[in-house]
Amino acid sequence: MNLSLSSEVIQYLKDRGLLDRGDLNVSVEPFSGGVSSDVVRVQTPNAAFVLKQALPKLRVQEDWYADLKRGVLERQCLQWAIDVIPHSVPKVLLADDANGVFAMEYIQGPVWKKELLDGQVDVNMAVRVGELLAKVHRQSHRQKENLTAFFDKQLFYELRIAPYFAFVRDRLGPGEVGVSKQLDDVMEHMMTAQDVLVHGDFSPKNIILAQRGPILLDWEVAHIGHPSFDIAFLLNHLLLKAMHLPALKHRFVEAAESFYNAYFSAVEVVSEPALRNITLRTLGALMVARVDGKSPVEYLTEAQQNQARQIGFLLLENSMASLRELGVALGTA
Repeated sequence: MNLSLSSEVIQYLKDRGLLDRGDLNVSVEPFSGGVSSDVVRVQTPNAAFVLKQALPKLRVQEDWYADLKRGVLERQCLQWAIDVIPHSVPKVLLADDANGVFAMEYIQGPVWKKELLDGQVDVNMAVRVGELLAKVHRQSHRQKENLTAFFDKQLFYELRIAPYFAFVRDRLGPGEVGVSKQLDDVMEHMMTAQDVLVHGDFSPKNIILAQRGPILLDWEVAHIGHPSFDIAFLLNHLLLKAMHLPALKHRFVEAAESFYNAYFSAVEVVSEPALRNITLRTLGALMVARVDGKSPVEYLTEAQQNQARQIGFLLLENSMASLRELGVALGTA
């Protein structure tokens, strides 16, 4: 099915009972900005919901392909999450695994990424997001025997390890052997650990600020893995925005520390000192990857990219022992 054709979408939904045969006033609007899936909002006079279908080739400059089964896994993950964090994920309304399509409720609210880029840095929201992630990790750690569908990391490798870490490592110069070894070590941790359900795209662009609280979207990279990936992924977005908006860097660093502390206050999963160490090194790997990988962030200047790369290397090589030291490197001390 082609989600870009409104008439085809409407007929598809009528055939599957999500729309009445007599519904005439129906609109289908594509969501912009996604790189891995086609996503549309369907609006009727009485309801709104979202239809999503994974793409075989992602919308980025480099060639980047991923298995279409991720749409099925995302739907399965949402159905697990609705029992664990019922107010923080959309309900699944339709599952069509044969076509890699599913429908979910539409939840109104601003996207956290836009709020942050507009300079609205809510530290309390960072705390709530940290507590939300801790609950996902804590509960999934306790229920691993029921999450066998998510032990396969092939999609995680295709969508994160290969285009982020391996892509960067393969382009390092001969003078960067230490960085290459640290990237290999981070990759090994991410690919071998089986600790918690990792969201895999825990980013402000996937968090809706709804009236009932933060709503977590886009679970298509979810897998049983290492908790540091999600922690570092969110930290990376906050800290890159601190570089992008230097007038607000103190606020972004405060939000990053508040998220980090809230998570560790609630998670109760693995040895904390070891997790903190690999989290900072994973943060360094992600910081470099979002500059030099297949999916670079769009808002950094060349000077800010150089700053992110330099700090990322220091984190990777264990030259920074805490977020506080990172804040000092950003000039917040």
